[in-house]
Amino acid sequence: MGHHGRKRRGNYGLGAITVPYSLVPTLAQVPGCSATAASCTIGTSILGAQISGGNKDLVPQTGKSWSVGADFTPPQINGLRVSATYWHNEIVGGVTAPNPSVAVNSASLLSQVLTVFPTGASAAQIQTLATGLPLTSALPPTSYFVYSFQQRNVLNLWVEGLDYELSYRFNALKGRFTVQTSGTYETKFDQQIGPGTTIYSVLNSTGANTTFPSIQLQMRSGLTWEGNEGWANGVSASLFWSHTGGYKNWSGTPVNPIIRNASGQPIGGGDNVAANDTFDLHLQYEFQKDIRWVAGTQVYLDVQNLFDKDPPFYNSANGYDSFGANPIGRVISIGARKTF
Repeated sequence: MGHHGRKRRGNYGLGAITVPYSLVPTLAQVPGCSATAASCTIGTSILGAQISGGNKDLVPQTGKSWSVGADFTPPQINGLRVSATYWHNEIVGGVTAPNPSVAVNSASLLSQVLTVFPTGASAAQIQTLATGLPLTSALPPTSYFVYSFQQRNVLNLWVEGLDYELSYRFNALKGRFTVQTSGTYETKFDQQIGPGTTIYSVLNSTGANTTFPSIQLQMRSGLTWEGNEGWANGVSASLFWSHTGGYKNWSGTPVNPIIRNASGQPIGGGDNVAANDTFDLHLQYEFQKDIRWVAGTQVYLDVQNLFDKDPPFYNSANGYDSFGANPIGRVISIGARKTF
């Protein structure tokens, strides 16, 4: 969200915001807005200023959580361990900067973030709204509105899901194998932004919530082998697979239109974002005690994103979604470390 700051948002940046006159009657008096229409779109031809950054009036968020879990290590299958935890989290007054598409559906929230000046705001009026914040870019010649993109205690969340882990160890090939998988599968992700707004689900989407990821499935599985006798003593290798399931892009820029309910909350549509799969490799050798001067020395090779996989396309300014992918390609690391 950035630091304390105030910057111009004219024909770009803030983007088009369609505001109904029923929530902001004075907007009908702004030059360029039709008084006979039901709403007016600002942020494009009708210019204004944006306040962004921190907020001195923020207070700590509150919440509660519970979880229930179990570990299972059956004696009949030596080396098997299964762990699962079902959890529930509630957050009240979470900190976020409300997107305009959300704010225009709540009269109480919109009154906090949007101030309209039908005849244009003076520099003094804008400075009053941005007291203590520096001007970081030039203002438009005339500002007919000021939109505050500052962070606020307006995010309420109800989230549930399952964390799981399974591992199995067995001896083979002069060493020990470990097969393991772990992940999180969310079953609920409801949110409310602003008092009095509708509670709605954003499960398995990103964009409608710009603070917390709500992708349903994320997991990591791998196979590790550690040599412990003969020629294999000190040798180890592992290959891990990271998987993020496919989901919906509910940001402001999808090609496939977002379907919204009567209150303006998204309930469908949006672009499909493909699942993301990457692999990481680790190879290591540790010199043994029979070679005194290098005993305890490890040499290793790490390869992250082994197959140089590009992140799935996400229709945004960056072209990828930081909640579900990483733009960094293959990274190879070679190193050594020694214990004394």
